[in-house]
Amino acid sequence: MEIVNIYTDASIKNKKIKAGIYITLPGVTLSSSKEYSENLYNCFSNVVMAEMIGIDSALQFCLKEKYIKLFLSKKIIIHNDNTSAINNMSSTTEKIGKKHIEKIKNDLNSIIIFKWIPRTENKKADKLTKKYYKYYNISTKIIL
Repeated sequence: MEIVNIYTDASIKNKKIKAGIYITLPGVTLSSSKEYSENLYNCFSNVVMAEMIGIDSALQFCLKEKYIKLFLSKKIIIHNDNTSAINNMSSTTEKIGKKHIEKIKNDLNSIIIFKWIPRTENKKADKLTKKYYKYYNISTKIIL
């Protein structure tokens, strides 16, 4: 099964949540940044929730019509440097989140694994959160 590595990071600044996503799979690199409105910040104003929103943003990116074929029937590894966010996303007890993740797994016919990594291994996603884009800014680069 082909492996897709997705690195995610999020930050909170000026009452806005910013998420960065860096994706690698054989022959393709994708990156995305997204800024969420103050309304979302008002509901989820802590770092762990921001990181979980960033992880969910990466999963939603996989479902985008333009890119979904890249993620079908793959082993998707979501990397993040926040232990609590990874533990929450991996939890088998949180029913709403579990159903959401299971639906995405089924929609993609993929395996999804959440993996903690040290901050030093998450620099590309971290850099994307600092760009503060308002909407997805996708760049695709073919690796030769």
